[in-house]
Amino acid sequence: RSRYNLSDGRSSGIEEVLLGRVQVVESLALSVAEFPDRTALATHEGEFSYSELYSVVGGIQGGLKSLEGSSKPLIGVMTGDDHRTYASILAILASGAGYVPISRTYPASRVQQILDQAEIRCVLTSGSVSSLEQAAQSSSSQVEVLDVQALRGGRAEAEFEARSKDDIAYVFFTSGSTGKPKGVPITFRNLDAFFRVLLEGEEYRFSPDDRFLQMFSLTFDLSVMSLFTPLAIGGCCCVVPDSGIAWLQIVETLRAQNVTVSLMVPSVLGYLERYFDEIRLPDIRHSMFCGEALAQSMVAGWSKCVPNASIRNVYGPTEATIFCSSYDWSEEDSAQQAYQGVVPIGSMYPGMEARLLGPDGAEVPAGEQGELVISGEQVMTGYFQDEERTAEAFIELAEGDSARSFYRTGDLCFHNERGDLVYCGRLDSQVKVQGHRVELGEIEHFARQHVGHSFVAAVLPKAGAAAESIALFVQGEAKDLEGLETLLAERLPSYMVPREIRAIEEMPLNLNGKIDRLALRQRLE
Repeated sequence: RSRYNLSDGRSSGIEEVLLGRVQVVESLALSVAEFPDRTALATHEGEFSYSELYSVVGGIQGGLKSLEGSSKPLIGVMTGDDHRTYASILAILASGAGYVPISRTYPASRVQQILDQAEIRCVLTSGSVSSLEQAAQSSSSQVEVLDVQALRGGRAEAEFEARSKDDIAYVFFTSGSTGKPKGVPITFRNLDAFFRVLLEGEEYRFSPDDRFLQMFSLTFDLSVMSLFTPLAIGGCCCVVPDSGIAWLQIVETLRAQNVTVSLMVPSVLGYLERYFDEIRLPDIRHSMFCGEALAQSMVAGWSKCVPNASIRNVYGPTEATIFCSSYDWSEEDSAQQAYQGVVPIGSMYPGMEARLLGPDGAEVPAGEQGELVISGEQVMTGYFQDEERTAEAFIELAEGDSARSFYRTGDLCFHNERGDLVYCGRLDSQVKVQGHRVELGEIEHFARQHVGHSFVAAVLPKAGAAAESIALFVQGEAKDLEGLETLLAERLPSYMVPREIRAIEEMPLNLNGKIDRLALRQRLE
C-alpha cells in the first residue's frame, strides 16, 4: 500500500517497526492502530490519547491539502508547548513533507532568513506570532500562514504518505559564524539509522509503558528523540511547559508525570545540585545527558536521585542525527575515566566510524588529542543548499583503495586505554594566549572544583584564536570567588590564570540550555 490509513484498525506489523525494517514515519502510523487508547502526549493542557492526537493530526493534514503550495517539500512550524504544535509536526510528516521548526522567540529578521533560505511557502502556527507575520510579509516569496487553532472538524484520521529514505524529514537551522543560519537537512535514511540503534539494541528495551521527558525547544534536535521515540513504540511524550522557571518545571514534570526516560542537557543539573538530597525519582529507568560536557561531580550526585536508572552520556552533533555515541556511567570507575572532571563520550554507534586527526589532517597516535571526524549513515550529506559550507565541513579520507567522506565535528578528543572517546573541548576553545596553547576547559575544571558547581565559563574577551588574557565568569556572589584566583595561580601557569574573574547572578543560557558564551563575551565589551 502506498498510504497508511489509520482508520482501518490495522494492528499487525508493530514487531517489524521495532526491528527497524519499517521507516520511522510508518511506525508513527502503526502506533495509533496498535495503541489507540493509550496516552500519546501529556502537556500543560492535559493528556491526549493516540486516537485523540491523531484526530487533530488529520484535521491539520486536511488544512494543509487545502492550501495552495502545500506540496512544497518543506513546511515551517512555529514552536510551542501545546498539543496542536506537536500534531502539526506529525501532520507535516504524514503529508509527505519535511518540517522546519522556527522559534517563537526569533526576531522577524531571523524568521525571514529561514523562510527565504528554505524556500518555505507554508508555516503552521498555534496562535498568532507577530514576528512570523512580519517575516511572511517581508519574505521574497508569498508565504501562507495556517493557524491550526482555527481548524475545526475536517478529516477524522491521519493518512501517512509513503516516503523514500532520501526524503528530508526535517531541517534544523543552527547559528552560523557569518550571521547566516546553517540548514542541517536530515533524511529518513539518517533518522532510520539512529532509531535502529535505539529500538533494536539491548541497551534500552523501551516499551509502551515508558514515559519520555521532552524538555527541549523544538528547534533543538534532541526534541526529535524525545518526541518520536515514545510515539514509535506506543509510549508517552511528556512535554515540559514553557512558562515559569525552566528547571523547576522540569523537576515537576519528572515527578508528576512519572517519567521513566529522561534526556536532558547537563546544565539542568547545575540548577538542581543544591536539591539533590531532596530529589528522589525511582521511576526513571534511563537517565541520559547530551548537548555539552557532563561533569563527573554532578552526575555522581544525580545518581542518588535516580537510584533505579542506568545513566548514559550520549554525544553527537546535529549533523549526525541527534547523537551517535554513548558512554555508560558507573559509580565504581567513571571517576577514574573522567578527563578534567568531564565524563567520556564513549563508543560510536553501530554503522558509525570515528577518526582523530591532527592539524596536518593525518590520524594522531593512540592516546593523543585530535579533531573528531565521523562518518556513517547518521551523517547528513551536506548543508541545505550551501556547497561552500559543506566543502568546509567535510573531508575525504582514504579507506582501502577508495575514499570516504567524514564530517569535521570541531571537537577535540582522544581514546583512553579502554578505547572510549574522551571529549577535551572544542577546537575553538583550544586557544592561544600570549603564544601558548590553552584549553579553556582546564581552567573551568579547577574553577568548578573551587566553587562546588558547574556554572563556570572561561572566555576570551574577543573572538579569535589568539589573545593576551582570559576572563572567567562564575555564577554566584562575590564572596564565592574568595580564594579562587589564588587556587588557579597554584594550579595553572601564569598565562592561564584569568586576568578578570567575575561573579554573575545567573549564567546566560541559549535556547538549547547551553551556556551562552557569546553573551558573556559581550559583557566584556
